[in-house]
Amino acid sequence: MARSISLKKHQAFADEADLLALAAFDSRLADLVIQVLASQGTPLEQPSSNRYTFLFQHTPTGDDGREPHVHLFLNRLTDKHLFEQGTMRRVPGTSWWVRTLTIAPTYQGSYGFGVSGDDQTPTHRNSIHGKESLLRDPQAQRLPLTAQMDYGLSHFAAVGASEPKFFAEWPDTQPACLETAELMPGSLREHNQDLLGCRPVFLWTPAPELAPANPSSLVILFDADSWFTRFELHHALDAAVSSGLLPPCAVVGIGVNSISDRKKVLGGNVDFIERVLAWAPRWASETLSAEASPISINVQAPVVLAGQSLGGILALLGATLFPAAVSSVIAQSPSMWWEPAQHANPGCLGVRPVDWISERFSVDAPAHSPEVYLAVGARETPLLPRVALLALAAQRAGWIIHSTVEDGGHDYCWWRENLIELLIRALTNRQ
Repeated sequence: MARSISLKKHQAFADEADLLALAAFDSRLADLVIQVLASQGTPLEQPSSNRYTFLFQHTPTGDDGREPHVHLFLNRLTDKHLFEQGTMRRVPGTSWWVRTLTIAPTYQGSYGFGVSGDDQTPTHRNSIHGKESLLRDPQAQRLPLTAQMDYGLSHFAAVGASEPKFFAEWPDTQPACLETAELMPGSLREHNQDLLGCRPVFLWTPAPELAPANPSSLVILFDADSWFTRFELHHALDAAVSSGLLPPCAVVGIGVNSISDRKKVLGGNVDFIERVLAWAPRWASETLSAEASPISINVQAPVVLAGQSLGGILALLGATLFPAAVSSVIAQSPSMWWEPAQHANPGCLGVRPVDWISERFSVDAPAHSPEVYLAVGARETPLLPRVALLALAAQRAGWIIHSTVEDGGHDYCWWRENLIELLIRALTNRQ
């Protein structure tokens, strides 16, 4: 018989063993209990023990009677070398699958479910770039990070994780930063730019009522196709500027056409970053002028470069090559494995005694060097020390370095809030 089900903050909790034992006693009762539990929102949580129970309903469609594989992908906790931690167990006699995990109270991350047939298992890797490939949690309490029909990424946050300020966390709520401010929506434009190889480009600006008296600062953001179309960054920018926390600015977003195109243009592509730095301010200024927008851009002013993963490497490279054109760099979880060699791939991380990008920052900083904001997830165990070594090398060479560590993985879940927080710091320091 199952152990007693406890109540915490008016939410019932049952762990994996509870539900499997109950099903062995009475599978119909177990199915009813799980339906009631799931209706309260998932995952079930027991903060006093840092335990969380994930539930997923899946009925096999085949008629061969073979059991499918169902996997919980929780960023950097149940993927890669920890893949086995995410294997879910079917509750006998029901269509429910269950997995209980003990999770650190400060962790937050994206998650979803992978389902495959008997002759295959879900991939050990969950690509965070490109189309949605995981099934999101339909019973999740929090709003999803991304959603496309039944697919997308759900948002997990343990009891002690930092609460988002610029993105709404719960249904029918607004971002916390708007508690004492009124939302004033800005504008997002999307184009294809021939100069950049027919790649998608974006231009976000705040509401005209929030236009500053002087020309606005310009931010150039990589992976903009993901940021704006999947993660709706523009809504968070609207909230951040409306709240008065983020100084009014313009954001030019540079997108890619595919995963292979992403590596081609963001992987330390010197020609690409040079063309972007020359083109983006002029294009933003001409676009706003044609619209008779009250927001203007000083095309001669240095810009803020921002990117994560490979985009972080390209932003860092831009700071070393064109320091006069860049005021600040934001590099989240930069791909420290990258080097200008055909064989370079994530598996090369840590092979070099000194990472390629660290070598570039080891030389004396230029007289007017950009400020560098580095951020990395505590769960990115191979990457974390390499970013720390980059920060040390750059500081000793005279660069101004700011470092942040968040309890998460290689994940937009924490990147999204951290990006705006670092933009606030970078743009405020310029004033």
